[in-house]
Amino acid sequence: MIYIFEMFNLEPLAVLKGHTDSINCLAMDEYYLFSGSDDLSIRIWEAKNCYYLFKIDKAHDLGIKDLIIIEETGHLISCAFDGKIHIWDYKEKRREKVILEFEIIDFF
Repeated sequence: MIYIFEMFNLEPLAVLKGHTDSINCLAMDEYYLFSGSDDLSIRIWEAKNCYYLFKIDKAHDLGIKDLIIIEETGHLISCAFDGKIHIWDYKEKRREKVILEFEIIDFF
């Protein structure tokens, strides 16, 4: 579960439920909150009103370790304990590239 609190008085605003294992990372842009979990999924939440939008199921073969958003291009970068880096177009809900080992890419 993800607990959302009001910033100044710390009053609870929402509880986001859905992951079935530990949540390892969060990332947020102006509109979305992203959560990565040991349940192998990335969940996308609407940030302002705190509701579930969709999930990327089986995003990796092992638990999600970190998430980074590149707002300018609409990409979400995920890495996991499987050693892979995935590049997602989160607005189109699709994976664009999987990096299996370190390589210099001209992607952006």
